[in-house]
Amino acid sequence: MNVKTTIPLQVSRPGNSVAYRLILFAMVILAGVVLLPLLILIITVVENGSSVIRVLGQPDTLQPLANTVEVTVASTLLAHIIGVASALIVNSIPARWQRWWHLAALLPLFIPPFVGAFSWLQAYARGGLSDYVLHQTFPWLYGPLGVIVLLAVHSAPLTYIILSATLARLDPRPIEAARIHGARRWEAFVSVVWPALRPALIAATGLVFALNAGDFGIPLVLGIPAHFLTATTQIYQELSFTSTPDSFSIAMALSLVLALGSLLVLLALQRFESGHSLITYAALPQARQRKEGQVLRGIGQVALLVYTLVVTIIPFIALVLTSLTTSYGLAPLPQNLTLAHIVDTLQESTATAIVHSLLLAALAALVIVAVGLSGAEWSHKSRWGRILTRLAWLPYAIPGSVIGVATTIAYGKWLYGTFAIIFLAYLAKFWGLAEPIAATRTQIEASRVRAGRLFGARPFQAYLVGIWPQLGGTALACGVLVFINSIYELTMSSLLYAPGTETLAIAVLNAEEGGDAATTATIGVLLTLLMVVSLLVLTAGRQSRKLEEKKSI
Repeated sequence: MNVKTTIPLQVSRPGNSVAYRLILFAMVILAGVVLLPLLILIITVVENGSSVIRVLGQPDTLQPLANTVEVTVASTLLAHIIGVASALIVNSIPARWQRWWHLAALLPLFIPPFVGAFSWLQAYARGGLSDYVLHQTFPWLYGPLGVIVLLAVHSAPLTYIILSATLARLDPRPIEAARIHGARRWEAFVSVVWPALRPALIAATGLVFALNAGDFGIPLVLGIPAHFLTATTQIYQELSFTSTPDSFSIAMALSLVLALGSLLVLLALQRFESGHSLITYAALPQARQRKEGQVLRGIGQVALLVYTLVVTIIPFIALVLTSLTTSYGLAPLPQNLTLAHIVDTLQESTATAIVHSLLLAALAALVIVAVGLSGAEWSHKSRWGRILTRLAWLPYAIPGSVIGVATTIAYGKWLYGTFAIIFLAYLAKFWGLAEPIAATRTQIEASRVRAGRLFGARPFQAYLVGIWPQLGGTALACGVLVFINSIYELTMSSLLYAPGTETLAIAVLNAEEGGDAATTATIGVLLTLLMVVSLLVLTAGRQSRKLEEKKSI
């Protein structure tokens, strides 16, 4: 008689392990450090309720809020038009060419918004590249229309990313079936494609709305010269240049309205989105090579190419020429070009600001990735961990001006003027970018760790062998995103920096406000190149992850 025997695997319960308790303690402490400023901001607003309510009715508060609503709604709609069109065009391109078109559609996302706004002025404003070459300018760049267009250009890639992922999973067979039964192209789109895109578009609306409502750089460069103030630029002016008794109350009132408005929009969209199911199908690569509609696809590709040239390539060329021109205002001719501005910029305080930005961004990326990995293990085993992971998105949805004001109130007494307060603001703002790590961790089978433990591996060794190969690509992508956002973050840094703690974005801000176009352009070129390199690293990481997945299969 055969008797089956089993040897039970002695694995300690998660709640009893020392490592789990350390993770729990660290996550709770970090959550307190990150969420405490928002709580203190709410308490401060309540304590000063009478003055806050009083300033809410003043023109200095109402007009910037009205301007913010105007440009945010309009830019979100325009960003969706651009993002939807880009996603549909790139999705129709043969797979072997999609990678390069994908990078072209993402380029505006990796250019700092304030650098993008300044580069548009060098390309299309009076005295810009188009003025020299074609004697044509865009006078509407200064004011609300310019702010709306630039906000849309820089936020459209978010819509594109979300919709392109949905289109990649869409099976074209229902579309073909609709066409066979006599539906026109737009009828097939409305009946088949639109139901799949609608939930994704709703999700993108919340992200784009929050991003545009909290943007500071574009309204600063294009709005203030035309006396067009938004909530973020008004907060900056009240805390940096105004010393009236109501300045702080106005800043708190604007911060409160910005935070509540962004959160309410996100919650409303999330509730609306929950009532619509995401209709996707397993994509069939061979079905994508359709001959029908070649002319329409060709027109779309040409339009996307022209769009990329106008919004990204030409402004960047103008930015480079401005950084190389001997004196601002001279024609960008060979005899007027020099490398002196680049050499001078790298030898002055800008070099120190570059080091500050790189160190702060790298440290923030390392800490947030480490916290994301720890939180992923906690959320994988605990309901409270999942709740904390969702709460981490709260500061990311709130405009940076609000985070800056809240951090100043909470830690300014002890840390103002130090790198620590900027670093804490980065942690609070960008912790939510680590959420994909937790989402990926839930898709990894626990048997991978058990197999390693059965063969005698220690917990950490089993994690490295069973979990990390599947999670490493996501962790790298999150780290790069945190690094990029930290490098070109301007809103919080402008409220928290002091002499000696300038970052690269602050160096651009100071040069632009001082009227030094050459230095502004030079630093802008460096920032843009740094962002493009980060984009290439992120793309290479994704490609290596795909190769690892193929090898594992």
